[in-house]
Amino acid sequence: MFISFLGLGQAGGNIADEAAKQGFYSASINYSERDLESLEYVNLKLKLIGSEGIGKARSEAIRLMANNWDLATTFVKENFSHSSIEIIFVPFSTAGGSGSGIAPVLLEILCQEMPDKVFVSMPIIPDSTEAYISQKNCLECFEDLSQLDICTLPIDNEKFRANSLQFGKNVFYKTVNQKVIQIIQQLEQYTEQSSKYGVFDKKDLKALFQTKGLGTIAQCNLNDLKHQTEISESDIANLIKESWHQSCFADIEYNQIISAGIIFDGEEEFMSILNHQKIFSPFNNKMPLHLFEGYYTSESNIITTVLTGLDWCHSRLKTIEEKTKEATKAMEHIKTRTIYKSNAVDILSKIKNEQPKKEKVKDISSLINKFKR
Repeated sequence: MFISFLGLGQAGGNIADEAAKQGFYSASINYSERDLESLEYVNLKLKLIGSEGIGKARSEAIRLMANNWDLATTFVKENFSHSSIEIIFVPFSTAGGSGSGIAPVLLEILCQEMPDKVFVSMPIIPDSTEAYISQKNCLECFEDLSQLDICTLPIDNEKFRANSLQFGKNVFYKTVNQKVIQIIQQLEQYTEQSSKYGVFDKKDLKALFQTKGLGTIAQCNLNDLKHQTEISESDIANLIKESWHQSCFADIEYNQIISAGIIFDGEEEFMSILNHQKIFSPFNNKMPLHLFEGYYTSESNIITTVLTGLDWCHSRLKTIEEKTKEATKAMEHIKTRTIYKSNAVDILSKIKNEQPKKEKVKDISSLINKFKR
């Protein structure tokens, strides 16, 4: 139970459900009883009071937390205080109301109340097809999250959609959730493996996610280079850097990097051509302050990188901001109330005036009495 999951809202609950399916200790918190009931594998569930679902009303979710923070905090303390639990991933959608409203408030309280645990914020960024209110909620949520002193690992639905086949929404979300849990599961498995070349242990993983700022996790396959007659340090470095853009986590900024983990799992011939300077060359500070490594031999030829302490994803949020600005301008021309006036109004008035006037019904009871038998 070294790693566990606490899902907030419907989207967060679904990720927690996938995590529970794969054997992770998981729980879910929501305003909606029906959303909680839909989870198949999560047994620990908390229904917050005050509303049966929030919809997209993020401000309402925040307002209701005034009556729920103690309930939620007690729930987490009772179920996640086991000494074996050290890292708690907290997934939630930034587009909806419940998760995006609950997360900043609850995470700040939990970090204070449970300082021995490492909480990792896992916000889900909406894709470009989602409505204006979803994009607006996302921006507001990220603004709140930026004030927290924790690691944030954003899942980017737009990025994953661009790098994958066009699935239906149900398959799309399920696929993203599976990929997220799979890569975290592999990280945990590496911490339990032995190696004569150096291991990546639980303390290393914990230290990575203790680093404040944005984070990402990515994998690349060295077999993609096997068609080449000769493989250089630059080839491997470029493959790793490309994996950062192919992952399901948000694209990163290169202003800084504080901590990094490199896990090599492959043939020994590739091990000698890993060049850290080339891998981290895009960053302004060139090398992370803390580097944790693990080297395992197998035929998988997979390199996993974990980067934390990165700058905020300004470029990604800027695209959302531009989208909301365009939508705001378009909404200025939308009338919330319209009146239709028929061209035939004069004719109808004339006909009406020619008809004999009928006495108005004084009240509805009189009309009903008229038809009583």
